[in-house]
Amino acid sequence: YLNMIYVKEKRNIRIKKDLFSICIKRVSSLSKDKKCSILFEFREKKVTLFHYDMGLSKRGEINETIDIDSELNTTILISTKYLLESIATFDEEFILIKIVDEFSPLFISNEDNTHVCLIMPIKGD
Repeated sequence: YLNMIYVKEKRNIRIKKDLFSICIKRVSSLSKDKKCSILFEFREKKVTLFHYDMGLSKRGEINETIDIDSELNTTILISTKYLLESIATFDEEFILIKIVDEFSPLFISNEDNTHVCLIMPIKGD
């Protein structure tokens, strides 16, 4: 499936599904709005998740940092609702997150690419 949509080089991040889901839920737990978004900042083998307030156009104080095995250096804004719904469809312990850039869909798949979810990023205010 991924080769059909392939445009540029994708960067793969292998992460524990449960750890990723828990971090997303913690970051979004104090959101007053059901349409919470999360800003992912990928820097130097780490990804930091920030609660993002669309109305104020800024990242929140609540954040979580996860170590990753990737030199990716980008920022992407994703809907918490769609991200959690996609992650919940996987039974595997690990998932792969594939990123082209901050404007392209976020690919989430199992390791053998038999189950793939696409999530469009949000354009920040």
